[in-house]
Amino acid sequence: ELRKCVVPKRRVLVMLSVKPGADPGTLPMLRKFLVEDFIPAEKEAPGLLSIEMDERYAEPIPHKPENGASDLAFIELWKDAESNHDWWAGDIFSPKSERMKKAMGRMGEILGSPEGQFIEFLDYHYTVVE
Repeated sequence: ELRKCVVPKRRVLVMLSVKPGADPGTLPMLRKFLVEDFIPAEKEAPGLLSIEMDERYAEPIPHKPENGASDLAFIELWKDAESNHDWWAGDIFSPKSERMKKAMGRMGEILGSPEGQFIEFLDYHYTVVE
């Protein structure tokens, strides 16, 4: 019996963590960037099956009640790892799409700004097993 060859999907989770001490406008600015610039540009990617944004508020910890950090994340599902790699051409600041290049230029400006020191950028790539 021949088994059907299944190409695994790729899940990408990107977190933008806003650290305590950031200007109160940092989180809203990031949220606006993701909703108005990044996500619409990313939706143009061939091979992208879905993208969503999520937000988690960090709870204050007893010994540091001023902790106001929060996390934003976007979660993507790609038809396969090759689609994801091809879209980004191997470099997050040089994607194939002109619209996404502009969005990533803006992301570079945000991360290079004085408030950028309060933003932690983490990304994870997972193989989806069905």
